[in-house]
Amino acid sequence: YTFTPESVDINNLTSDRSFSFTATAVESEEQARVIIVAGGGDPDDPLWPATNATANFAYRALLYKGISKENIRYYNAQTDQDVDGDGENNDILEAPGIASLQQSSEGWAKESVSENIPLIVYLLDHGLPDTFFLTKRLDGEAVSINSSTPDGWLDNLQNPTNTKVVLIYDACVSGSFMQGLAASGSQRRILLFSADKDELAYFGSAGDLSFSSFFWAHSLK
Repeated sequence: YTFTPESVDINNLTSDRSFSFTATAVESEEQARVIIVAGGGDPDDPLWPATNATANFAYRALLYKGISKENIRYYNAQTDQDVDGDGENNDILEAPGIASLQQSSEGWAKESVSENIPLIVYLLDHGLPDTFFLTKRLDGEAVSINSSTPDGWLDNLQNPTNTKVVLIYDACVSGSFMQGLAASGSQRRILLFSADKDELAYFGSAGDLSFSSFFWAHSLK
């Protein structure tokens, strides 16, 4: 497969970069467990509308692919949203937090995944080198993690279960997590980043022009 996103910056310059990869279908894809983390959450943050809209789009795309909402843990500070349009605000678990994410990885997911049932992790928000913001307010208050934190959670999940993990991370300098999250031993871990370790990520048109938007749209085909 070849994935070719096109980005447009504020000067109307385009940039294309193709990524070729081999994918193996998972028979139990509909049984996959999913963790979505829409970091940030400050309504005054200019990036928040795009973060929220893009994470909601990912959630709906996964539902469309047959994964039930019971198998998705969606973290978002704006909890009062009817994301799937069923008239109920029951799609978002809670705002992102370190303890809850650890429990979702090492407890909730571990109880259900197996060699044939994978875990999908999707992270998006602001990023700094080896730093992902779970919450980030413009007044300076923030909660963040570095790559060693989810790496430890995933080690504790994968080593006893031999499950496959697919992690998608969309943020500026998201590629700085690559080394810290790299698989070890016989672990099956697929890592997808929207930017290199020293590159910016783009969220144009409220997230419609972004790595995530193209990725999840293509996942529906």
